[in-house]
Amino acid sequence: MKKSLRFLIIAFFALNFFPGNKALAQCAGTSVVENITFGPYTCECCGSGYSNPAYFCFNDPGSAFPVGGGGCLSSSGSGVCGSAASFSSLTFSNPVPAGNIVTQIQLTYQAAPCGGTIKTTIDGVVIATDPLGSAGCACGNNIFGTVVGSNTVNYPCGLPGYNNGAGATETIRFDFTGSVCIHAVDMVFCYVPANQALPASMPGAISGPTPVCPSTGGNVYSIAAVANAASYNWTVPAGWVINSGQGTTSITATSGGAGGNICVNATNFCGTSAQTCYAVTVASAPATPGAPTGSGGCAGSTQVYTTTGSAGATSYNWTVPAGASINSGQGTTSINVTLGASSGNVCVT
Repeated sequence: MKKSLRFLIIAFFALNFFPGNKALAQCAGTSVVENITFGPYTCECCGSGYSNPAYFCFNDPGSAFPVGGGGCLSSSGSGVCGSAASFSSLTFSNPVPAGNIVTQIQLTYQAAPCGGTIKTTIDGVVIATDPLGSAGCACGNNIFGTVVGSNTVNYPCGLPGYNNGAGATETIRFDFTGSVCIHAVDMVFCYVPANQALPASMPGAISGPTPVCPSTGGNVYSIAAVANAASYNWTVPAGWVINSGQGTTSITATSGGAGGNICVNATNFCGTSAQTCYAVTVASAPATPGAPTGSGGCAGSTQVYTTTGSAGATSYNWTVPAGASINSGQGTTSINVTLGASSGNVCVT
């Protein structure tokens, strides 16, 4: 009777239900479910006389796996389990949808903790070599069905050598050191769109206001979207605050007390682009304008008042006594005024 080893690719959330499983990373993308059965193999351990699933043993564990008091039985009912150090290379169809790349593989191992190691290779690339624990291998120890190892391996720019076409043929192989009796290898393939295999392009020029007044909000800075970007990372000068938009092509910021550079780069699973920066300045309040010059006069007369101005000023605000009226020049360094019946001060800021 032929036996086979179950090879299972499962969604991330299901891994949490395997007893003894170590914490694995959350997929940075989408995970795929696929069931693949491997076999046949010549030896089943602990498949008779115990309430356990089939286990396949390698590197001749012999009497360490007794069934009914004797050595580990082969499918023919006698002998010891396996002498091979590896499975033959096997093939499966790529379960990842077209247009995507594999960026992470998560593995857990359901095996007897005999002290051996397992090496997993896909399409000629060694994914991981992991220990399977050591807690005694006897079937009666009730150690079968436990997860004895786990690992997460990341490939930000895509798994090298992997055939990314939908349904493409992939090759997988397991190699062992030490005595190994294994039931299943559980894997998760995490994937993202294929354009994430290319570094994001450097952003173009930043647009936005400069100079700005200190401690003012509502300052919007933007760039055009760039190829292959999954997100954007903005930085602002010390004392400034990004109020909204981090991760997008446009931010709204509150200025601080000093200028500096506003910078942005584009990121994806493969890496980060070079920064684009934009120099911004914070305007200081202008100096007090020079004292107005001009003459008084009778009610109803017209007078001109002038100031020497102030460095950095963009506009001037004039006030006149009650009853007087500004005929022209508000906002400039010189005004024309019709006087009223009341005396008072002509002022400028």
